[in-house]
Amino acid sequence: MKQWLAKRRSKRDLFIKDKVSFMKKLSELLAEGYHFSEAIIVLLPHHVKNVELATTTIMEQLREGHGVVEVMELFAVAPHHLITFTIAERDGEMIAAFARVAEQIATEERLKQKFRQAMLYPATLLTLLFFMFLVFRTAFFPRIAAITAERQTTAADEVRLYELLLYLPDFFLFLFVSISLSIIAVTYYIRKQPIEQQLRIQRRIVLWRTIHKTRLTRQFAAHLGALLHAGISLQDSLLILRQQTYHAYIRYIAMTTHEQVLQGTPLPTIIALSDDLAPQLLMFIEHGEKSGFLSKELLIYSELLEERTTKWLERLISAMQPLLFVIIALCIVAAYVSLLVPIYNMMKF
Repeated sequence: MKQWLAKRRSKRDLFIKDKVSFMKKLSELLAEGYHFSEAIIVLLPHHVKNVELATTTIMEQLREGHGVVEVMELFAVAPHHLITFTIAERDGEMIAAFARVAEQIATEERLKQKFRQAMLYPATLLTLLFFMFLVFRTAFFPRIAAITAERQTTAADEVRLYELLLYLPDFFLFLFVSISLSIIAVTYYIRKQPIEQQLRIQRRIVLWRTIHKTRLTRQFAAHLGALLHAGISLQDSLLILRQQTYHAYIRYIAMTTHEQVLQGTPLPTIIALSDDLAPQLLMFIEHGEKSGFLSKELLIYSELLEERTTKWLERLISAMQPLLFVIIALCIVAAYVSLLVPIYNMMKF
């Protein structure tokens, strides 16, 4: 327990505040001629809680021969960004890698902020409605039901229906919790499977398979394109992606592709037969091989997919708020029906 607490405390002390600014400044300092260790030391006082611990830890890592990737891993940088630094150590484009990661993190944080803003107001209203309905069900509706039963103004089945309408927020809450728990359970089950089985299962999930395939295609095209653009051969590029340990899916795709390339299978044929990459990638690869600019075609396609994915996520987030307001409206209508209809029936009598 003490070791776990110490590890948690160490992670908290080394956590980078404002990663976007940190990555941008690091890229700028490296471009100005600073050594990586010097640039890190300059920036640490502005971005970590425990500067002394962070400085000591980083210097120890560098003295032991560890590189940029290991240092960034200490700062809790996400694995899908660490693979970018792994490739940059091979192709020599570390300055561009920091700038690119800063841009990607900025996009991720912007989408998260937009999601929080879109969900905050309706989620607060739904929570208040849930408690209001709970109070109404337990304190007020039983009295209304007793009065209507005494005066025999409303049938018992109708009263029961009005009572059920007051459980509408509970139904939506139960639905949300059930879906969330199902997603967590499925995700946990998938992660316990071998990589090949994980990919096979995700290909069977109707809504998820397109998203997952698009994301894998974008990452594979970006990383392979960056390596090829640096003048590294196709076989060596695939070998580098196969040897990295930060993205298991990319490693598996690179491994299967590399093995087939070694057997003499053309890259377009491999991509055409792949179940894990988008079919449109084939068109860019064929055009790139004909024009002699395969690396550029892959990078352009990855940027296109990134823009398309970002716009799709923005539209999805924008659509979620109206959906929640529709749910709120249904709950309010249910409350009015449950309250006013029995009273109206009593007034008629």
